[in-house]
Amino acid sequence: MTRLFLSLYGTLTVTFIIFVFTAHWINTFLILDIDNVIEAKNFQAEIQMLEQLTPFITEQQKKQHLRKIAELNQIIIEPVMHEHIPDFVAEELKQQQVWVDDNDLAYFSAFVPKQYFSMRENDEHKLVQVDVMIEKTILLMMFTLIGVITFIWMKLLGNKLRHLERATEKFGAGDFSIRAPSSFRHSVGNLNLGFNQMASKIEKLLLSHKQLSHNIAHELRTPIFKIQMQLELLEANSNAKQQKYITGIEDDLFYLQDLVDELLQYAQAERAELKIKRSNFKVNTLINSVIDNLSATTNQNINFKSTQDNDLSISADINLVARIISNLLSNAIKYGLDLIEISVESCDKKLFIHIDDNGNGVGKNNIESIFEPFYQVDSSHNGYGLGLSLAREIAKLHNGNIKYQKSPLSGARFTLALPMENNKF
Repeated sequence: MTRLFLSLYGTLTVTFIIFVFTAHWINTFLILDIDNVIEAKNFQAEIQMLEQLTPFITEQQKKQHLRKIAELNQIIIEPVMHEHIPDFVAEELKQQQVWVDDNDLAYFSAFVPKQYFSMRENDEHKLVQVDVMIEKTILLMMFTLIGVITFIWMKLLGNKLRHLERATEKFGAGDFSIRAPSSFRHSVGNLNLGFNQMASKIEKLLLSHKQLSHNIAHELRTPIFKIQMQLELLEANSNAKQQKYITGIEDDLFYLQDLVDELLQYAQAERAELKIKRSNFKVNTLINSVIDNLSATTNQNINFKSTQDNDLSISADINLVARIISNLLSNAIKYGLDLIEISVESCDKKLFIHIDDNGNGVGKNNIESIFEPFYQVDSSHNGYGLGLSLAREIAKLHNGNIKYQKSPLSGARFTLALPMENNKF
């Protein structure tokens, strides 16, 4: 906002200065400079009156009158040789007695025989000094006024933009129901209305997408169940050759069943339809249980170390937290090498569960995408690309989060953070 204020203030100031100089240039060079003409005519009248007095006064009195005229006009008058006068001014003095312009070229001729004089402003004259002070004060007031008006305008615009900024931040954070205020007092032209229209369309598209995912996953369960029933009937009356194909179909069917269950649970979590059933449970006990279930599927070493005592408990949905830990461990098993470590700690009323592996980690280009649904860093590994997405959505339902960083083991570290408010130790 400060940068915008300075930019606008500078633009207005430069525009004003350009306008003043342009108007001055037009008035001086393209149109007759009436101010200089009036000044020359007034001074000419004074000189002509002095010329009429010349026959009746002494040379000393004439000089005194010249000094008096100079004093009254806040100028300094000095004699000058004709050859020292610029040529174009000398030509003008043949037709008029006084020549004045804005470039401090002011001359006049007078008396018999003709004498030439130059004129320049007396910077030490009190009136000139007062005039300079007034000019500086006016300039200061002008720039101050431009600054005040710009500040007030920017303040009003800033207040309007802050409402739009908050709405944009909340929308970007996932609150797709947020709308920017559309009243005249808070709107920035049609920008707020355009934002609200965009937000409404995106919200409808996302709701439609979530509903579609939910419906597809839900509707697929019935045909899968029917196929399983039919396979059981076929298996009862099949020969050895047929049994081979039936087993392959069953494996694929189980894979599809797992995918549908994962997709349905992810859709429920994303739509905040997944109900949390809180209970108090020991974190270490839960982690050991998950490790026992997964140890049979891998030859990797899974080491669990906790900096807390064994009585550490938390209030959360034990099944959903187990699902998070299981998904993160499965991810470590999939992409790690031969070592996985789990550590638990608490700090600032938060529980942190770190899962490290000694694999290759996640490349910089993939870090922003690993939590997106159906995204897989390496498609050669089995999976649906929903494990991390589902884990993150479940963590959000518990007002927690999951973050990735480089592991001390040189691979990937995923940290589950859950709030400790109202939890017991």
